[in-house]
Amino acid sequence: MFLLLSVTAGAKEKQQQKRTVEVAVTNIDGRGIEGAFVYGENILSCTDYRGECVIRVSGKGGLIRVEADGYSPKSIDVGKNKSVTVSLSEAGDFGPDASKVSLWYKEMDKESVLSSVSSVDVENRASVDRYGIGDTESYIFGLLPGLREGSNIRGIAKALYVIDGVPGRDITQVSPDEIESVTVLRDANALALYGSQGANGVVLVNTKRGKIQKNEVTISADYGLDFHKALPSYLSSSEYMTLYNEACINDGLAPKYSQESIEQYASGMNPYKYPDFDFFSKDYIKSARNRADVTAEFRGGEDNLRYYVNLKYSHYGTFEKINPEIDKGANRYQVRANLDFRINKFITSSVDVMLSIGSDKNAHNSLFSSANSLRPNLYAPLIPLECLSDELRGSSFMQTVKVYDGYILGGNSSYKDIVPIADIFGGGYVNRIDRNTQISNTVNFDLSFITKGLYAKTFIGFDYYDLYNLSVTNQYNFYEPTWDGEQIVALTALGQDDLKGQVEKVGVRGFTMRLGGNVQIGYDRTFGRNNVSAMFLAHTFMTKPRNVIQEEVNSHLAFDISYNWDRRYFIDLTGAYLNSTKLTPGHRGGFSPAISIGYVLSNEPFMENVDFLDYLKVRASYANLKSDASISEYYLYQDFYQVKGSGSFAWDDGTYTLPATGMVNGSNYNLTYINKNDISAGLEAELFKSLNFEAVYFRSEQDGFVKRSGVTYPSFYQDFAPYYNNGTMKYEGTEIAVSYKKRYGDFRFDIGANFTYTDARITAIDEVTPEYDYLSDIGKPVGSISGLRADGLYQTSDFDGENLKAGLPVPTFGNVQPGDIKYIDKNKDGVIDVKDKESIGTTIAPFSLGVNFTLRYKALSLFVLGRGMFGGNAMLNHKTYYWADGEDKYSNVVSDRWNNDNQENATFPRLTTGSSAHNYQNSTYWMYDNSYFDLARVQLTYALPKKLMQKSGIGGLEISVIGDNLYRFSKNREYMELNIGSEPQFRSVLLGLRMSF
Repeated sequence: MFLLLSVTAGAKEKQQQKRTVEVAVTNIDGRGIEGAFVYGENILSCTDYRGECVIRVSGKGGLIRVEADGYSPKSIDVGKNKSVTVSLSEAGDFGPDASKVSLWYKEMDKESVLSSVSSVDVENRASVDRYGIGDTESYIFGLLPGLREGSNIRGIAKALYVIDGVPGRDITQVSPDEIESVTVLRDANALALYGSQGANGVVLVNTKRGKIQKNEVTISADYGLDFHKALPSYLSSSEYMTLYNEACINDGLAPKYSQESIEQYASGMNPYKYPDFDFFSKDYIKSARNRADVTAEFRGGEDNLRYYVNLKYSHYGTFEKINPEIDKGANRYQVRANLDFRINKFITSSVDVMLSIGSDKNAHNSLFSSANSLRPNLYAPLIPLECLSDELRGSSFMQTVKVYDGYILGGNSSYKDIVPIADIFGGGYVNRIDRNTQISNTVNFDLSFITKGLYAKTFIGFDYYDLYNLSVTNQYNFYEPTWDGEQIVALTALGQDDLKGQVEKVGVRGFTMRLGGNVQIGYDRTFGRNNVSAMFLAHTFMTKPRNVIQEEVNSHLAFDISYNWDRRYFIDLTGAYLNSTKLTPGHRGGFSPAISIGYVLSNEPFMENVDFLDYLKVRASYANLKSDASISEYYLYQDFYQVKGSGSFAWDDGTYTLPATGMVNGSNYNLTYINKNDISAGLEAELFKSLNFEAVYFRSEQDGFVKRSGVTYPSFYQDFAPYYNNGTMKYEGTEIAVSYKKRYGDFRFDIGANFTYTDARITAIDEVTPEYDYLSDIGKPVGSISGLRADGLYQTSDFDGENLKAGLPVPTFGNVQPGDIKYIDKNKDGVIDVKDKESIGTTIAPFSLGVNFTLRYKALSLFVLGRGMFGGNAMLNHKTYYWADGEDKYSNVVSDRWNNDNQENATFPRLTTGSSAHNYQNSTYWMYDNSYFDLARVQLTYALPKKLMQKSGIGGLEISVIGDNLYRFSKNREYMELNIGSEPQFRSVLLGLRMSF
């Protein structure tokens, strides 16, 4: 319907006398721009080498739109002029170089923004960076300052996404080619208007909209391969058996496997009788999976009607190679339609609709999730028919055995519950489906007929997202073989008779409904040198997930009043009054005020002759924000009872038994908001028409976190202990963003870098005064890792017989032997226990860095993006892969274990068939530095000359070669790139094509 309306509107040709207008298109230095396109109603022209062209317009003139690669587009009304000159400014990537900043509730000039706001014009980057880096969330990480991996703002907390005006929408449902701009709000002054939800940062995402006087169709297609970076590496059967024997000897036990048996498994002469099963061999895992995207965009309109429609299909294959019948991968179909129209002279409106459906069909089980449990020597999961004796193959028993492409499903009677391959082949399938519907409407009222500068706006949004499974579950049999020499003479059934499921079952996994809107009224007017702006907002949104009785409601009233004199001196007052249903009636209200000031020195008369300085602004802000976003539950303020998971009581002389009910927490009717005090100071500058610079200092103190006390009440009273506000954290740091752009003839290059440092500390917390200062959490980093400090491994010289030598501290986590981890006795009390645990690292990296580089030469462009995090730590604590004991499968990590022949240089403790609780404590032995810098993207694009394309009826044609997530620079890359129990991380290589008409 949108397409029909727009095409009908665009096809109307006004029957008016035409006249010619000369158009000159220049850059800000007055140099003509060759190849700029001029659009209008029934107008399409391209400038020559001087930057000039001639167009025909109606007698009254009309709107034209001018676009050129590397420049921000501009629309003007030619009126009755015989000639016009259009000056285009070069498109900037972020920060002060952007002439306009979208803050959802209004669009502001860069001079008027008094808080830390960074933005990227995704649409204007299309010619050099058309595709997202894996997904939209990672696409913007690295381009914008303050935004970290996982959409974390400054290392403080995850940001709120506001997508086309609706808070809380899922960013994974938005593809980068739909996006017009992304803006990150980091300072409290800008965040106050977003209420409780936005207290930790906001990311605004605006999708594309129609363009006046331009109708175009763009077809994009890309195809590529994802190559896995790393796969888990486990030992072979013979290696496992040899090392397990060593573990037995370490524990004083007899070896489990004979040397003859080990040699048989090592020989490989009969891999079905002596199996050596590798989940990650090329027989089961592909080296690469395919991916494809096809997008059609329709865009255009006139003053009364504009439209944007995006139709998209995406496919991702799978790395798993087996059972092609159900191994289909993921598919997604999506349509987005944004329509803007004028109702009358004073009212405009927009309607946005997005519909999406995705499916992912696979087996009930996965190779990746099962790989760490099935030891390689247990059994052969697939047995070929050739291994069966002739007698068995011709027996009536075989009539009941199901054969899968020449194989029978194998098993072991001692491990009936560990049959991942049999489950994949015989267990049926599950198709995971998600559907997403998003609808929103905006109505804008121009109330200037009441008084100049007055306006109003209403917005409503409705989202519905649901997930469900369509599954068929089959009964299947699997068999343990009986061998006679090199042939199988009998099969023992271990499962159920093969029976294919006849009913496709529907299983609801969840849904989320979101409904709400806002109303605002504003005033913006200039009186001489004085500009006054005011806006009042009433906002409410309800979110209701599946199986949650109490929906989440976020409501607030807000205002924003700003004043500037002569565009030099700025002040902005912002406030929001919150209402939280998570708090006690009477305590649900909270007020969040903020104030900002700014001074644009470059607009002072005495700066007019400073040629090198194009723009300079200093600013500062303070805010006191209230938030209930981190309060996880409702009704925490009152007494709460619940049926206990265990325990019951009898009554009526024991005739009846009922489950016991107990108290979960006591009441605290003074529970209140988490309080956040923020200050910020910043400087923005543009120099030599080429260099942009921004520096920010910020400090945020958050206190009143809602938690239960482990100190105030004795242990026997814990069931009655209430929730209360306690604890303070301080975040302090700096942000720096720099970009430089220059043009030399046909060459143009842009370099951008952003850096963020955050020192996050716990400054107050409810705790018992510790026996030792280092046990206190006060002063430790937020995200602190508590653990022991390791001092290598015990050697035989540390023991007298089976006992530690006198004078060595005695561990309390279990008996130790040579080859176990030696810990430092922090408190010098002669015992290794929890009192020796201290802060050994932090999970939150204090430093983040993003670098981007663009080089253009005529129709060729190269884009490179790098990003990194530095100063954080992680633990190698995955059970079975790094922490292997008992009957666990052995990974290659244990190859360099301690034994009598490898004592001094061992990198892994001794092996044991029992529990190794002593070794598997959080400690510096298992901790590593997870600092990294990623070569996140390299894209080479060639755009065929537009004049050449214009003759063929094609507006533009671009060919791109793209590499995503190419390489990670880190000394611990092998740990960081390895996924255990899930699909592997991958790097992508794609070929893309983009045509416009």
